[in-house]
Amino acid sequence: MKALLPILITLAATFLFAQNNIPVFDGIVNHEEWQNGQKFLIGYEIEPGDNSPAP
Repeated sequence: MKALLPILITLAATFLFAQNNIPVFDGIVNHEEWQNGQKFLIGYEIEPGDNSPAP
């Protein structure tokens, strides 16, 4: 019984959090993929400019 519980939890998590469509890693991002993308605010510069003021 104890071995069955982790299997059931794994299966439940798979079906509850599964994506509706299978991602295709082709290197081309279409309009629908951009619409569903997450947005993150970055509070620092990765490549600061030469002699430019800080943001």
